[in-house]
Amino acid sequence: MKLNLSWLDFLYPPRCPICGKLLRRKEFLCTSCRESLFSETEACPVCAYPHGRGRKCPECRHRKLYIDGMFALGSYGGNLKRLIQEFKYQGRQEVVHFFTPYMVQGISTRIHSGQWPDPDGLVPIPLCAGRLKQRGFNQAELLAKEAALHLGIPLLNVLARVKDTESQTRLGRKERAANLRGAFRLMGDEIHSHWGEKPSFQGKTLILVDDIFTSGATINEAARVLRRGGVGKLYAAVIGR
Repeated sequence: MKLNLSWLDFLYPPRCPICGKLLRRKEFLCTSCRESLFSETEACPVCAYPHGRGRKCPECRHRKLYIDGMFALGSYGGNLKRLIQEFKYQGRQEVVHFFTPYMVQGISTRIHSGQWPDPDGLVPIPLCAGRLKQRGFNQAELLAKEAALHLGIPLLNVLARVKDTESQTRLGRKERAANLRGAFRLMGDEIHSHWGEKPSFQGKTLILVDDIFTSGATINEAARVLRRGGVGKLYAAVIGR
């Protein structure tokens, strides 16, 4: 049966997922929430403390970094945090369609400006089995899949989560790193399907994709595993930092 969308809009008018305000047709966020969504991130990404000059921020200063750079759409707080939480915890998978154009633009700008070399693939950060079963989807994979399609770059699910880790929320920087140690491994079959008979990352440029970068422990551990596989250049793209 063909549904009349105008009648559906009348019966169930779309509302802004952040403030609940009624929306016009084809809007996803109201104007005020959209304009306040992306506040500028502070320094680092990773690591331009505060604007390069050879020094590192407190987070980067005391650890070995395995990525060559990162960008975030905005600071993880306020309306951006609320929208990411709607995406992850309330099953609002349609939010990915809102974030994807911004992610694509950010990656494209860095490639075309020469900041990043042309990537060989986007790699989503995998979820542990328990969280994947609970949510029914991996937000990082949804984002990476759609961004890869728009960019014309392969989506490479070459990382497996082999360790169920406790929540990072209440852990300090050192505890977060220890919690994630050994959480990922490379999946040879996926590499084989993309790059021929001998699975290899030698000389490849990859972009890790996730929803947020807080302490960076998750992305850094995933990057460490990829580095051991021979990745040439490695970057990260996230929604919030």
